[in-house]
Amino acid sequence: MRVNCLSMNTHYPIPRLRAFVALVLAAVPALGFSQIQFYPIGDLPGGITYSEIRDATRTPAGIIAVGGGTQGPNSNFSDTVIRWTPSGGLQALPSLITTTNPGPFVSGSAISRDGTVIASRSRLSATNNSRGGALHLNNGNTLMMLPRAADSGYWNSAANALSSDGSIVYGFDYEATPPFLGFAWRWTASEGTTRVPSPANTIEAVPAGRGASADGSVMVATKNWGYPDKRGFIYTHGQGITELPLLPGGTVNDALAVSADGRIVMGNANSPEYPNGEIVLWKDGAVFQRLGMPGPDFVGSNFAGMSANAEVVVTPLWSPATGSDTGILNQHGWTLLSELLAAANVDMQGRTEPRIFGISQDATLLYGFATYNGGREAFLVEFPPLFFSSLLDETPPVFNSLTATPNTLWSPNNKMVDVQLTADVTDETTPNPVVQIVSVTSNEPDFGDWVITGPMSLQLRAKRLGKNSGRVYTITVSATDFAENVSTATVTVTVPHDQGKK
Repeated sequence: MRVNCLSMNTHYPIPRLRAFVALVLAAVPALGFSQIQFYPIGDLPGGITYSEIRDATRTPAGIIAVGGGTQGPNSNFSDTVIRWTPSGGLQALPSLITTTNPGPFVSGSAISRDGTVIASRSRLSATNNSRGGALHLNNGNTLMMLPRAADSGYWNSAANALSSDGSIVYGFDYEATPPFLGFAWRWTASEGTTRVPSPANTIEAVPAGRGASADGSVMVATKNWGYPDKRGFIYTHGQGITELPLLPGGTVNDALAVSADGRIVMGNANSPEYPNGEIVLWKDGAVFQRLGMPGPDFVGSNFAGMSANAEVVVTPLWSPATGSDTGILNQHGWTLLSELLAAANVDMQGRTEPRIFGISQDATLLYGFATYNGGREAFLVEFPPLFFSSLLDETPPVFNSLTATPNTLWSPNNKMVDVQLTADVTDETTPNPVVQIVSVTSNEPDFGDWVITGPMSLQLRAKRLGKNSGRVYTITVSATDFAENVSTATVTVTVPHDQGKK
């Protein structure tokens, strides 16, 4: 499989989106993959319609998703950390302060790959908006408040990025004295909470929700959200920070996700071609690929995600024509999540405008929120394995064997004989390539002497010309994987001249 081969083109017109949708939908049923599953997460009792999933992982025990929901009757946004599984449903996780009074935004932001550690934030007071960075452990049932870095004072701290095993945590906080500048921090059990260096002229610095490499040695963040000098940067532990370079003619960018190995950063950047911004990949600190947008009127968001090695990228989008949606990009170009689900006949059960926070590292889980019942409600979409990422595969299937039963027709009585083919085919990414007969030829061609009756079955006429040495039917079979790579093989069935020359 080729890695990091997203197209270098910057324009992906809508017709190409629909061609991509048609491609993947045609392939999935033929290959026997399970159906796309849409999960409406629901809401917590007591509050308004408000919930969102900010991270999800697939473990041996199943899917685990985390985010935020609303319990307070007077809250206008998330006030409770939530955990969700398909079997156990929605669970409100503990907070340091239990109250229904309006307060700060509270949510789970990231989850370790094994589902044991949740990076979150917890309310610190029943009467004001103070909150602190925290971890939820023990299936979310145990709350662990994280110590604050030196010089912290304004109580607005949050933990929002994790290493894969959950042992390294990144978050943000604010200084104790005016002008209360914001900064990113790093926590480990052995080192405690330490301040991450900030670029020059930083007013605030916020790590991305998908902002930590697998080993936690690299973190990506954005300084000065909402300011004209907004800029994404990379922090490498033990080495320092690097600001992401601007595009030619551009003025701002941000960092929204990082690959598992820490080398590729995904974010938005503006330019004269895309004044509202386009999706960009930086590799080893330099502009790597400009990925554009589905159309010139689309605007991105401050959340996005990508699979472990940047094979698939996703981002919330808005345009005057489509409203809010989610863009998904791989080597076949952009598609919109709403179009994909509609074409697959997936019932969103009244939800519209699906917007994501990210994608799982194996590119099988998309999660976020959709418009529903006058508010927003969390959802998760489960895709079959290889649905997106195997479209990058460029290696065709391999025929290990191809046989015909029977492979000899006798006697030559001019009757049609049923023949069954059996193939042993393997592929790097597709468990069960589509195998089928594509053509039949004969050294004694005659109209009506063969009929293909199924993907791997046909009828052949037991006939040969007496003047020749015998008839040979050559049957060509193709094997097609999920990425539409094709290989062929042939097998022969003979009608001998006589029994002495089988």
